[in-house]
Amino acid sequence: MAAIAGIPCADPRVDSPRHKSTTPLWGNSQVDLTATHAVYQELHLSEVALTGKNIKINLRQILRGKPIQLREPIALTGQLKLTAPDLEASLSAPLLATALDELLATLVANSSHSSDDNLVHRNLGNDLDGDRLQYPNAS
Repeated sequence: MAAIAGIPCADPRVDSPRHKSTTPLWGNSQVDLTATHAVYQELHLSEVALTGKNIKINLRQILRGKPIQLREPIALTGQLKLTAPDLEASLSAPLLATALDELLATLVANSSHSSDDNLVHRNLGNDLDGDRLQYPNAS
């Protein structure tokens, strides 16, 4: 397994559907990336599973020796597993600090509209699934 963009133990798998078309050649594919014990911008993650779908590239130009180019932005979906040891190891990560700042700002802003004592549950309750937090809410 190779390291990809600083993610050790990455296992990239590419699935490219076949197209029956008489239009000029084009590329459209899906990429699945899984990793364990990944570190991204000082953020430690036990498990990562990402999927990029509808990846459109300039296949016709590539066949003519031109460099690969994306035809449009890639939409990513995924799951992350962040354990307590991961969180402890990530405390100095700017990415985590930014996310926590945004979360706390949202909680404080919403707290001024209600006197509910269970502030965190009120704001995140719909996203909580047992001991897991889904963001954004996938329901």
